[in-house]
Amino acid sequence: MDSKIKFLDDFSLDRRLYWRVGDIYQRYQWEIVFDKGTPDMLWKIRRHGSEDWYALDVKNIFVELSARQVDVSDFERQLSGNIMTQAVFSSSLLEEAKKILGESVIEEAIFNHNAFAEKLLEMIRDLTRNPNSDQTAGEGSIGILDATDRSLEGFPFELKNSQQPMQKNTSSSSTEKEKRGAKLDISSAFKKSDTMLRLVKK
Repeated sequence: MDSKIKFLDDFSLDRRLYWRVGDIYQRYQWEIVFDKGTPDMLWKIRRHGSEDWYALDVKNIFVELSARQVDVSDFERQLSGNIMTQAVFSSSLLEEAKKILGESVIEEAIFNHNAFAEKLLEMIRDLTRNPNSDQTAGEGSIGILDATDRSLEGFPFELKNSQQPMQKNTSSSSTEKEKRGAKLDISSAFKKSDTMLRLVKK
């Protein structure tokens, strides 16, 4: 179940999902909701008919559902159905996009985005290895901007444009601000492109 919960956390195309699941003794039903619109209560549960929702700890969701005597097997079957539905929709979306834009365009976009994501992961690993080095973090950000500029051609990211002010301004204080800004641009670009990656990543 944990892998299915994580899949929806990471890749769900639906911002909100709802399930109704019985308890193991078939005495009453529980309502379970996944809602990206309430990040402080991403997963929540209540007994059907109740007005109060209770947050579920996604890391211990199996334990919490079992403690409430929820029919976990039935819930997991419903989760599988949600994942299969989203997989079918994603496949159809990808095929339709290829018809409209051309298969080579889509494949190149997927390749470029995956390369971009890998470079971000490399930067994160570098920052993890050097957590106390601001200079390393800044240089890593700039390096990724330089390395990914061509591969992001045609992407609607502000990332590409973020290089320009850094190259024009040479003052120390401004440079530090721009390095921090570059990191924010990278994060924003990654979020904007995340949907495409989730649709096609295997």
